[in-house]
Amino acid sequence: MSRQRPAGAAPVRVAVSRWFAFPLRHGFDYISDIDCWPDYWPNLVRVAPNSRWAQAGDRAAVTLKLLGRATELEMTLSRIEPYRLIEYTSVQRGLTAAWHERHFAENRTGFDYRIVADHGRPRARTRRRQLRRRRLAVRRDAVSRHASDASSSSSSGSHRWPAERDAAVRPRPATPALVDQADFPRPVREVARLGPQSGVDAAAVRRCRLLQRGLC
Repeated sequence: MSRQRPAGAAPVRVAVSRWFAFPLRHGFDYISDIDCWPDYWPNLVRVAPNSRWAQAGDRAAVTLKLLGRATELEMTLSRIEPYRLIEYTSVQRGLTAAWHERHFAENRTGFDYRIVADHGRPRARTRRRQLRRRRLAVRRDAVSRHASDASSSSSSGSHRWPAERDAAVRPRPATPALVDQADFPRPVREVARLGPQSGVDAAAVRRCRLLQRGLC
């Protein structure tokens, strides 16, 4: 009779790390090579002939000897980043699906190898948690950029509203002279007294009158 995890039971997460004193590339290639699994996998009896383990979506079936009995394990490769990360799921009869991670990190004297096994948590929930973390990271980056822009703007004195800032930066056009006396053959005062029947441009007369008010 198979054992089932009680409803509502908390997932079990196991993580183990180990350091190896040889190059990261050699270690990653050896661990990810399906033909090398019998050399280092404990209690491994055999690997199914049609197993593949090179890109996301590949599947592999292995037989392990657990508690004196042969147990089949079906694995599906979910993600592989060369020389950095391997993620896959595994399913055994009578047990809940498990999520596995293999982390690789290079150091000066070799590389660190970390194994993580998460039992009892569905893959969809794991993906949702990863997406939530990415969204939070994007939001934090946006907030930090906004804060840095605001601090630089306040330090440079451009913290006013855009219209005020544009008005302060935009050069004011010079006020043109109302009229140039050289444009008229008559003195300004004389032109200002002319009426509409004089034959002089009415706009010129108005400008002369304005100029006369400014001079008086």
